[in-house]
Amino acid sequence: MKIIVIGAVAGGTSAAAKARRNNDSAEIIIYEKDQDISYSGCGLPYFIGGKVASIMELTPRTPEFFKSTYNIDIHIRHEVLKINIPDKKVVVKNLETGAVFEDPYDKLIISTGAQAFVPPIKGI
Repeated sequence: MKIIVIGAVAGGTSAAAKARRNNDSAEIIIYEKDQDISYSGCGLPYFIGGKVASIMELTPRTPEFFKSTYNIDIHIRHEVLKINIPDKKVVVKNLETGAVFEDPYDKLIISTGAQAFVPPIKGI
């Protein structure tokens, strides 16, 4: 079984770790378009306010940690461009090299986060 997770912040890494606990033989790959993974979003006000000296203090886990602890491969700077549902493949772009490739999956987890909706109300 091959599980692909899109997004490597809290939701994606948690889902991948849970998938590993449920299936110790699955191949699990996470694609993350940004450089950093699994950061503590709740700690951002402390960084902005100067209470936390380095943003790295809010990044408790690394791709190497997930590989050695959970046997999960995390590919940072890789953006999923398209999901081909009928063929069960994702189209991925390596943002470092520009290479584009397809990767098949058996199960797909989408954990790309959310954006706040700001209503079009004057003064907001």
